[in-house]
Amino acid sequence: MTAERPVTTADREAALASRLAVERADVKQAVVPEPPPQPKPEPVVPPQPFDASEGYRAWKVRTREDARAKPGALRLVIPEDPTINPADWQSQPIPERSWIVSEWIPLGTVTALYGDGGTGKSLAAQGLMTACAIYGVDWFGLPTAECRTFGYFCEDDADELHRRQDAINRAIGCGYADLEPMRLQSRVGMDNVLMTFGSDGIGTLTPAFDDLCTEIMTHKARLAVIDTAADVFGGNENVRPQVRQFIGHCLGKLARMMRGAVLLLAHPSRSGLATGEGDGGNTAWNNSVRSRLFCRGPRRTATNSRTITGAS
Repeated sequence: MTAERPVTTADREAALASRLAVERADVKQAVVPEPPPQPKPEPVVPPQPFDASEGYRAWKVRTREDARAKPGALRLVIPEDPTINPADWQSQPIPERSWIVSEWIPLGTVTALYGDGGTGKSLAAQGLMTACAIYGVDWFGLPTAECRTFGYFCEDDADELHRRQDAINRAIGCGYADLEPMRLQSRVGMDNVLMTFGSDGIGTLTPAFDDLCTEIMTHKARLAVIDTAADVFGGNENVRPQVRQFIGHCLGKLARMMRGAVLLLAHPSRSGLATGEGDGGNTAWNNSVRSRLFCRGPRRTATNSRTITGAS
């Protein structure tokens, strides 16, 4: 009979070490892969320096894609043949009206902005040019179309236009580098008449009109501001046929050529000021334009506010 050797502590430790060695051999080491490189986030503000006409404008347009509804693309079709067969409209979509300012300044025609001297109509017009030029921001809370603009200012010198633009920039929050789509002409002291009339009453377009068309078409403007009617109209404002020729065959022709809108600034007559309607002495001025706006100045109030009303 053989006596068994008692299990010692050393035996237990050896057996435990052997078992652990076997378990370690069966364990597969897990390999954690390296995380893929993450793309760097695009900067919120474009890098400096940037190209004012490309980089900053492209960034601004992208950030405004989800903004509230604005006027659609500026579309104006002018048929070559003036004769229309309504039967051709069968099954054709109804064309939407295009606006420079929604419901106020339509495309393809002339709008008149009346206002007495010093009421701020030139400031309002230059502000509209700025609003359209810098991505179509609001103009007095009204949606505008983004487009290139041109101003023909016969009463203000370059320094006055500069001071006014500074006030507009500070109010809107833009810089001069944003204003590349905008052009201003100071016409003080120049021959600015766009149409003259002979003894037969027939209007003739002047070299100044040809020069203005060249400037506007070269700049590809879709909004032209003419300040004021008294400086560019070479006829008798009380003769209806002359007024209608000027609006239709001069400024209207310009609007059709540029496929845009012409905003004509004018002073109201005494009766227009007295009645508060702000119109001119000859009803042909009001009846020849598609839309008419009236700028009123402050009346014995502590504020410096202005009011613009419209009729179309």
